[in-house]
Amino acid sequence: MNILHIYKSYYPFTIGGIEMHIQSLTASLRSKNIECSILTTQKAPEVFKCQINNTPVFYYPSRIEFASCPISFKLLRDFNNLIKDYDILHYHFPWPFADFTRVLTSVNKPIVVTYHSDILRQKYLKLFYYPLMRFFLNRSNIIIASSQNYLQSSSVLKKYSSKVKVIPFGLDKSKYPIPEMDLLKFWKDKVGENFFLFVGVLRYYKGLDFLLEAVKNTNIPVVIAGSGPEETKLAKIKQEKNINNVRFVGKITDLDKAALYQLSRATVVPSHLRAEAFCISLLESLIYNRPAISTELNTGTSFVNQHNLSGLVVPPANPEALRQAMLVLLNNETLYQQLKTGTALHYHQYFSINNMRDHHIQLYEGLLRR
Repeated sequence: MNILHIYKSYYPFTIGGIEMHIQSLTASLRSKNIECSILTTQKAPEVFKCQINNTPVFYYPSRIEFASCPISFKLLRDFNNLIKDYDILHYHFPWPFADFTRVLTSVNKPIVVTYHSDILRQKYLKLFYYPLMRFFLNRSNIIIASSQNYLQSSSVLKKYSSKVKVIPFGLDKSKYPIPEMDLLKFWKDKVGENFFLFVGVLRYYKGLDFLLEAVKNTNIPVVIAGSGPEETKLAKIKQEKNINNVRFVGKITDLDKAALYQLSRATVVPSHLRAEAFCISLLESLIYNRPAISTELNTGTSFVNQHNLSGLVVPPANPEALRQAMLVLLNNETLYQQLKTGTALHYHQYFSINNMRDHHIQLYEGLLRR
């Protein structure tokens, strides 16, 4: 079996939740002798191919990006020839340009779509895009949702419920590094310990301005690890409001991330929009046995972080509720230890890499038998 995964960006140029999911999934499938390749774009003059964790990745040049959608005319030209040797095309939605490749292709291949999130930001462009999206989803064989929560709350997914399969994302705990003492000491000297940790790309829907407001004029320590489009704006807010208890540490390595999780008190994910459909960093928080604070978005985030089991869930865009939850996790040691125990139980029940891998294999095999 040979699967082509298709998404707009990939490692090492972009490091986000969808990229992490694709990497985890393809690595786990390869362990069962299922071949995977990845088709993506990058701001480069020509097509190039490399191996990322033993998985072939094809990077096509994208010289135009419109509304966060990279466009590659060279990929359009090569698409039919490129896909002919694959058994299944596995698209990772949303990437409107990828929908367009399906319209133009003359090669009939089974199509799986992992529906990562609704499109929210481009309100007016959606009016033009929806006919293409409907064409694409209508012609997909199976649509994967990462949680029952998202299936029930997405107006788009509800229309395709007969072809939707729910497969929670999983991560391989054994692949996560254990930091050495020297690295722990480095980060402890730099940012301290017992802080609230945010890890991820600094995007508009992450709600980090509400986090800054929540800890303003307090002693609650926060470390924000990652870079992204909102970085300059957030740094300006921090400076203007003199929020000295928040540290921005920029993009970090996996080893650095492991050290920060180990030093942290808990994870905080203050996202305020439904574009936050699942949140891999909440899943990583389970792996590192750290309770989390997240927001109720009616998406998969409240499946990954269950209130009073693995963490606390608060209303979105509510700095006061966020602040109070952080104070609870700092001051209520009995509850904190209960939640730490809950993180391990929750991970093993729903989010192991084997669970995700085996459900995908069953799905692929069933599709090829049709």
